[in-house]
Amino acid sequence: MFSLLRSIVPVALGTSLPDLFATKVVAVRDGSADNAIGNIMGCNSVNVSLGLGLPWAIASIYHAVKGDKFVVRAGSLSFAVVLFTGCATITIALLAYGYIPGF
Repeated sequence: MFSLLRSIVPVALGTSLPDLFATKVVAVRDGSADNAIGNIMGCNSVNVSLGLGLPWAIASIYHAVKGDKFVVRAGSLSFAVVLFTGCATITIALLAYGYIPGF
C-alpha cells in the first residue's frame, strides 16, 4: 500500500499543481470566478480522461501486440468516475441557475 501511495502522490501533484497556478492567475485577472471554475472543470476533465484513458490504451495495445489477453480487475474506478461526474453536474447546475452567492 505504501508503494502505491508513493507512486500516486507525485503524479497527482505533477498534474494538479500547474492547474492550480493557472486557475489562480485566471481568478486574479478576471473579476468573476466564471473563467476560473471553467478552467478547473476543464483541467480535471482532461486529467481524468488522459490519466485513465491513455495508460489503458497503451496497455491494451501492448498486450494485443504480445498476443496476451488484457484483463482489468474491477475496483473503485467506477465510483471515482461517477463521483466526479456527479460533482461536475451539480456544480454546473448551481452555476447555471445562480444558486451560489457571489458568482
